[in-house]
Amino acid sequence: MWKFFAALMLIGVVAGRVTHPYNEARLREAMERECKKYGADDHVDKAVDGVMTFMNCVSNYTDHQALARISNMPNEDQPDELLNFVKLTCKNQAEINACFSNVIDAISPCSDPKEKDNIQVAKKSMMEMTDLFCKDNSKSFSEFINDGAFACIDDKVYDLVMCTSTIQHLDNYQTLTTEQACAAVGEVTSCIVTALESCPKPSTAAFVRALFRTTFKSTSCSILAEEENKIAVNKI
Repeated sequence: MWKFFAALMLIGVVAGRVTHPYNEARLREAMERECKKYGADDHVDKAVDGVMTFMNCVSNYTDHQALARISNMPNEDQPDELLNFVKLTCKNQAEINACFSNVIDAISPCSDPKEKDNIQVAKKSMMEMTDLFCKDNSKSFSEFINDGAFACIDDKVYDLVMCTSTIQHLDNYQTLTTEQACAAVGEVTSCIVTALESCPKPSTAAFVRALFRTTFKSTSCSILAEEENKIAVNKI
């Protein structure tokens, strides 16, 4: 369920909202399948409403037209505009966190009981994620942008693509155990951070490491968050 929800969250952030009846029908089919699996057939409507509300909620607090404009700008103009976009969005940090918390509560009855311990972890991770971008007037993200992270990432595109090549060519990814999948993901993220550590400013790798660490906390790969935290501490 959490992998399913991660996909929905991505759709909500990138696409803004799902209004087409076909998409809502697809969502309902998926929720019916998940809820039935865990004996929560009577919770389908609440789960669907919760996800739809979440997508609308994210759309209400995110300027998607601004994102579209940024994506069409020359590369050299994008960092400053993206920073402005993040700062503007962060004015609604509390509301965005509430959106996330509410949808987690809506879908949790249709989740594997073994995963329900992760609910509070997921909520905390989301708050940490928004803090990473928003805390102290977006201090960390501002350093990331102002220290030339985008230029360095552009310079290292080849290295970063090569980092992902191992996981892209996994022929047996569908048969991997959770431990094997996490190990594969860990290799990729470690490779990416290592590549970025040669950037002129340490804030580039530090921010990306923190982003990975926060993302991993509420997943089956939470052990990777602990490992990244140890590395970050040792870098201080």
